[in-house]
Order: sequence, then C-alpha cells, then structure tokens
Amino acid sequence: MPGKKIAIDGMLLRQPYCGVEHSILNLVRALAESGSESYDTYVPADFADAAAPGGTVNTIRCTVPTPLRAMRILWEQLSLPRLVARSGAACLHAPGYIAPVRCSIPVVLTIYDIIALIHPEWCKPLNHLHYARFLPPSARVAARIVVPSETTRRDVRERLQVPDEKICTIPLGVESRYGVIEDPGEKELVRKRLGLPPTFILYVGQIEPKKNLLGLLDAFRLIAAESSLPHHLVIAGSRGWKVAELERRIRAYGLAERVHLLGYTPQEDLPALYNLADLFAFPSLYEGFGLPPLEAMACGTPVVASNAGSLPEVVGAAAILADPYDSSAIAHAIQAGLNPGRERTARIEMGLRHASRFTWRAHAEAMDQVYRDVCGESR
Repeated sequence: MPGKKIAIDGMLLRQPYCGVEHSILNLVRALAESGSESYDTYVPADFADAAAPGGTVNTIRCTVPTPLRAMRILWEQLSLPRLVARSGAACLHAPGYIAPVRCSIPVVLTIYDIIALIHPEWCKPLNHLHYARFLPPSARVAARIVVPSETTRRDVRERLQVPDEKICTIPLGVESRYGVIEDPGEKELVRKRLGLPPTFILYVGQIEPKKNLLGLLDAFRLIAAESSLPHHLVIAGSRGWKVAELERRIRAYGLAERVHLLGYTPQEDLPALYNLADLFAFPSLYEGFGLPPLEAMACGTPVVASNAGSLPEVVGAAAILADPYDSSAIAHAIQAGLNPGRERTARIEMGLRHASRFTWRAHAEAMDQVYRDVCGESR
C-alpha cells in the first residue's frame, strides 16, 4: 500500500518534450513503477495524456494552459500551495527550478543548473529575469535541493549561499529505449525518413549559444578542409535562439551540402539516429548535467564532449574531452574518435558500461528517499 502523498508540480510538461520536461516525465513514470508513496502530479489543462500510466500516480489537470507563462507562474505561487495543502500531501516537489515562496508543507526543489545566473549572456533576457527573481527565494524556502551533478551542487552552494547539507546530488537517467539496434532495416527506415547521409557526425540538443554549435561548425570546417573524411555533420534539435548566425556561417563556409539541420526530431527516431552516427559531438560551453552524450553511449556511439561544466564528471573516461573554446582541439578529438581500431572499440564498450549506470529507476528511488527524509523532518 502506498504511504504518504507526495505532490509534484508538472506544470512545465508540454509537447514536444525537451530537457527539463523529459526529466519530470521520466521521474513520474519511474515513480509509478517503483515508488513506495502516492503521487499527485499537477499538469496543465491542455496536457494530452496521463503523466504516468496508472500505478500510484494521480494526474491532476489544472485550470492554466501551458503557453501562458505569466498565468502559470501566478498559479504556481498562489494556487498550487493551497491545493496541495488541502489535498493532504506531506510534501511538494518542484522539479523545474522554481518553487512557491510560501507553502505550508515542506518543499523539495530540483535545480539542474544556474546558468541563467552565472552566464546570463547564454540565456534569453526574459529567462534571466525570471530565474534571477524566483530562483534565490525558491532555494531559501526549500527543505531540500536536488541537483544532478557535483558541478551544480558547487554552483548552488556558492552562488545561492545554500548549506551543503541541504543539497542532494542525484544523477539523471538514460531511458531504456536507448540501446544498440541490431536490425539494419530498422535503422535504414529512419535514415530514409530523416534524409540522412551515409556517414555523419551527430549533435543532438537545442540550438542555442551555450551549446557551442559555432565552435562545432568551425571544427567541422577544419576537418572538411584538411582531411578526406567523407562525413557530414547532422544537427538534430529545436531552434532555440540566435540560430541565424549558425545558418549564415554554414552558407559562408560553403558547407550547405554537408551540414544538415534536422530541427526537432521525434523521440521515437532518436535511438536509431544515435545508432546511425559514426560519432556524437557535444562541445557545450556549460551543462548542469548533459544527457545526450550518455544516450549516445548507450547506443554504442563514441562521444566527443567538452571539458567544461559538469560534462567531465558525467561522461567520465568513456568520452574524448576537448576544450570547447578551441576549434582545432575539437576537430582533433573528432578525428581521433573516428579512427577505426582497438581504441575506438574499447571506447564504445566503455561507453556502454558507463551509460548503464544511469537509470531513471535509480533516480526515482533516490528521490523517494529524499521525500521520506523531508517528511520525517517535518514531523
């Protein structure tokens, strides 16, 4: 029998799912399968499905539709605390950076990174203002703050002046859908559907300044000019902001035939996309965690990642690291990752083992322990 009732703020859930939305959805689904408590997940009025299929998760649709950001913020700050208190919930989990600043029950807050505070130049101005206003008070009122990496733990502790004992590091998970696909026909269907070239280097993630796609493009330009590698560059991800400069440089470099911007790629196609790639490149300037490199590893694809932010601790020795501010270093790392031989085979095997350590079930079980600890303290 489920024990305490845990309220979860799922008001960020909307399709197409990216980043934080994926983390919230995968947490709720894992809690439905293995959680020991009862979970009320509050979702927008226009949320299409149940947050999780049956189990101990109850999906509660609210009066606010997803796109109205200002209304959502007001609802989360004013209405959500009253609803969860009346429901008899023992604690509230705010898994999307911001929590109600006044709540009569204990609050667990998840902060994936504080890039909006330490690198506002990489954020949209409205996002910076939003997080600058609400993130510090959210951290102060939280009974416990969950972060995905030691890098984010350090940033939260130092920038937000949070006691270290109030912070829990719980890594994110890799969905079970990501794995080596043995059936060549399955992969070829996706190749044809997406119009993919025969051999390519892959990037997956939103197109925005912090992802350093200009640096990746400059590295690819060096590779195209200095080697006979036949590879194309495939960039799969939704258009964030400041995309125009990337498109301009692709044309200026004469690489329009070898660089493919796929846009948002459906989740069901991503495992095959990773499997089809000869190498995955993720030269981000900063990440609070960084799931795509682990997803690529789980699919048996070698990874080149930057040596900045949390990426070295997340990918470990299973990836080739490069300075994201040095395009020639990125180019050399990519060429090393593409070289056939024992080292490449060993790195693929290491990546498969490394990625298998990160599961949503483990994440959910650790979160459940946090809920129990916080509820116990409140009593």
